Amino acid sequence: MKKEIILQKLDFAHRRLEDMQSLNSGNFAGAPASDKHQLAQEFFFHLLGAVEYTAQYVNYVLKLNIEPDKVTTKKVIKELENLDAYSSVGDALECLYINLQKNRTMPENPYSSYGLVYRAYNYRHQVTHRGLNPFIYQDPFTTPVRVSLKLDPRDDPAEPSRFLLFKDLDAMLELFSNGCRNVIQLVEEQLNS
Repeated sequence: MKKEIILQKLDFAHRRLEDMQSLNSGNFAGAPASDKHQLAQEFFFHLLGAVEYTAQYVNYVLKLNIEPDKVTTKKVIKELENLDAYSSVGDALECLYINLQKNRTMPENPYSSYGLVYRAYNYRHQVTHRGLNPFIYQDPFTTPVRVSLKLDPRDDPAEPSRFLLFKDLDAMLELFSNGCRNVIQLVEEQLNS
């Protein structure tokens, strides 16, 4: 496992975000629903896939000896908890993960780092696995139509994010990109110490 594959996965998420921004000549709201949904699925798939690749990288480079087919972010974090020398790596990886089975409630601040991580995992599950629509179209009589993410696509009626769609997605991409790069750097520091 090489770190370049993680960076490639983040680049794929970035490309999907650019594709969403340019969809329908920049008129995202007027684009076909299937195109919007596909790009949203792919964005979250690649974004959180980068975290899973980061967990594989940590397992491989730090020789945690979890079988590659059984590596999950949760297992790597748990293994790192038992190794004091690697606690900073585990802490950094844990900032990029949430178990939605245990944490089913939206964080108090959905715009904090923790809130963005929660929302990203929730969007991936709800959009990719359940086919839910994550978008809310506000002010339909304005041009262009204001599009936001639903804070929680499970809610009906859903509350819109206070930010426009691409600001939210940019924030998520930046958070996960910086977080994955931070884990890579911490792993490399461990190897060089």
